[in-house]
Amino acid sequence: MLRADGGGGPGPLKLGRASHNTFVVNDATVSREQFALHPTPEGGWTVERLAQSRPVTVNGEPLEAERPRRLSTGDELKVGDVRLTFHDAPSFHARIGRIAAQVLAQAATPPPPR
Repeated sequence: MLRADGGGGPGPLKLGRASHNTFVVNDATVSREQFALHPTPEGGWTVERLAQSRPVTVNGEPLEAERPRRLSTGDELKVGDVRLTFHDAPSFHARIGRIAAQVLAQAATPPPPR
């Protein structure tokens, strides 16, 4: 993870079209620098729409520029034509575990006879 002040802990993670962002989204409806995710001292995350960026919504509500908003698991961020779902680490790991179990179950099931 990156940290803006050069310290050792996690710092803002930026999303946008430009290649220097942490998360690059190659879509013309996304600004070069769209928003930043900031860790909170409690272990959560906030999202902040960057100045001069295109509109962002969180769960359908507009996100004002430079006004961070706390994120919860399952929150949907929409930027132009792009939709993203926020997951914290525990919910992400749980989701990946469920998907892996489904894939393994499908792989273990023999194909139907022809």
